[in-house]
Amino acid sequence: MAFMPWFTVTPTTLICLAGYLKKAKYVDTMVDVLIPTYNEERNILLCLESLKEQIFKYRKVLLIDDNSTDRTVEIAKGFADDIGMDLDVIVRREHVGKTPALKFEARSSDADVEFVLDGDTVLTLVLI
Repeated sequence: MAFMPWFTVTPTTLICLAGYLKKAKYVDTMVDVLIPTYNEERNILLCLESLKEQIFKYRKVLLIDDNSTDRTVEIAKGFADDIGMDLDVIVRREHVGKTPALKFEARSSDADVEFVLDGDTVLTLVLI
């Protein structure tokens, strides 16, 4: 009669166990929110308001303005001051596009996770 073990320890089992223990150890994940904008004065309030209503915790919000010709930065700063949001603003000197701005900031960030939104994105629910 053949014997079949009920529990087998394999390398995969050990890797899964190590990952589970490591996850339990590092509960506080640093999340930064990056919002590239270009002429988003009509949408930025909705974006920031929906971000404020999320249940996940973020360390900071970074607004990267690509030399907008409207009042995107002023509106975002005013709203952030009113609700107490930690908002950092970078205004580019010339319009270069979304990708170069994000690439530069992603390389210089020390966050564990970078959550990228567009200036016209409205979140409804994010579970992490």
